[in-house]
Amino acid sequence: MATEPDHFGIMEKIATVLQDSSIYDVDDQTKLMEMEAGRPEGDGVPRQVPGGYVTMGATLESNRPDVKISNALHHEVRYDIYLFYSSNNARESEEKLLDILKIAKQLLRDDDTLTGSLALSYPERVSRFTRRRENDVLFGAIITLKGITVT
Repeated sequence: MATEPDHFGIMEKIATVLQDSSIYDVDDQTKLMEMEAGRPEGDGVPRQVPGGYVTMGATLESNRPDVKISNALHHEVRYDIYLFYSSNNARESEEKLLDILKIAKQLLRDDDTLTGSLALSYPERVSRFTRRRENDVLFGAIITLKGITVT
């Protein structure tokens, strides 16, 4: 009988890949300060910006039997990775967010630690947004990571 993927465990691995990378640096305000699994309480913005979190995609999972392996289930999963950046200069914020996105997408494509949880994964889509928090305008992006696993 097929088992179910550990979605929160996979989200934690994704957060770890991004936090333990070259885009995480507490001394450099252009780097990610905080990367967590699960949506933060309240307004959905990390305590420290620049930062982000990994959460379930709008369509978390779709399934079909795996025709090559009896009693196996093929899972297509999606996780949304929210990244935030803020400064007083809108152009600078946009540029820094694009730098963070470029590195994050490359890390997600290249990292082998996700392989233990997902047979295949890749950044499927990137979208952007802005959000207000008190007197700040936060620039954000969402990377939708698509993964495939068989259980």
